[in-house]
Amino acid sequence: MLKESEINKIQKKIGYKFENKRLLSQAFVRKSYSRVNGEENNEILEFFGDRILDLAVIKDFYDLHGRFNNKNEFSSRKSVGDLAKEDCQLIKNVNLAEQISRLGLTKYLKVAKNSEKIAMKTKADLFEAILGAVALDSNWNLGVISAVFHGMMYSRSEIEEPSFNLEDYIDLFETELWKLDIFKIENKYEHFDNGVKCSFIIFLNGNPYKIVGFASTEHLAKVNAYEKGYKIIKLWVKREFIENLEFSEQLFFLHSMGFIEEPKMHYEFFPISSENPTEIWRCYGSFPSSENEYVFEDKSYFEAKEQVCYALLCEILGLEMNGLDFEDKDVTFSAEQEKSNKDFDGIIRGQGLLKLILSEYKVA
Repeated sequence: MLKESEINKIQKKIGYKFENKRLLSQAFVRKSYSRVNGEENNEILEFFGDRILDLAVIKDFYDLHGRFNNKNEFSSRKSVGDLAKEDCQLIKNVNLAEQISRLGLTKYLKVAKNSEKIAMKTKADLFEAILGAVALDSNWNLGVISAVFHGMMYSRSEIEEPSFNLEDYIDLFETELWKLDIFKIENKYEHFDNGVKCSFIIFLNGNPYKIVGFASTEHLAKVNAYEKGYKIIKLWVKREFIENLEFSEQLFFLHSMGFIEEPKMHYEFFPISSENPTEIWRCYGSFPSSENEYVFEDKSYFEAKEQVCYALLCEILGLEMNGLDFEDKDVTFSAEQEKSNKDFDGIIRGQGLLKLILSEYKVA
């Protein structure tokens, strides 16, 4: 069985506290280990979790895209084809394995020495086994299962395995310059007592942006600058994609690109009871360096989260929070409202992110 300290760390990462901690421990036991040591392995939990994953994804699609019209007929904001594509992307092994690596859970797996490599499929099985264990421990509480699924699939945690080695950014950046025919002014190096600064200017759509890297040597300063340059170019290339991101996706995109600190978010779920006629989700969100904390409640996990993420984005961009119809983000304004809500509309479209990030690099 896993050590108590390991169980506590895992529970914190997935956002769920087990009543039966042996179930959580079992989720991390591979058959190769159980053959030698006698513990029950995670195959049956993975089998259950595979089916539960489908349920969690479908519930997520219902919350995000489903709606009833005024005739009480059900429809979806996305087509069946788009939903099928998104479903395939979410549940494929490479994505599940990536989330396990991102959460730093691979190191807790129990395998027999020299008998099994911790491959992509092994990590994907672990994701499903954890969901299976949560379902059993929570007595099949769909709200709890959904919360754990969201926490494992979408939240940002420690990165166990970086996507690229730092040295790779030199080739990545130079490839993007060549592929997109981006003009770049030659590197300039400045030496200081505590290190070296590497700077250069790139032109995107005719606008100059200055990129600066700082490190202990010229080479490392160049790597640091090229990493920033690569991310800025990818941001610029994806500008239309960013416009369609949900608030939570905008927020975590900023963090994953290294432009803001990681937002801290946690949730409480209140099931139907004599005091609560409907299920209630309460979402809390804040930045570590900020004194502000935002708390919103809603019957939908997604909408509570989106309201908190919207508040956090307003804080980043220095905007006043305005009312928002979360049922339809393609909200339109009157002529008078259009002017006063220009920045607000910009954050809906994702333009606030581009303005915020690129303004830090644009040469006056």
